[in-house]
Amino acid sequence: MELFQAKDHYILQQGERALWCSRRDGGLQLRPATLQDTCGILFFSY
Repeated sequence: MELFQAKDHYILQQGERALWCSRRDGGLQLRPATLQDTCGILFFSY
């Protein structure tokens, strides 16, 4: 599992799925994980 930090979201990614958490309101979205989503974002592997 990996944790990414974007300007407006935290992103937890595992395999082909990513859970996006809004930094503004805490809303959650399940999205397919793509390279475009994570390009240029700080990430940490756990």
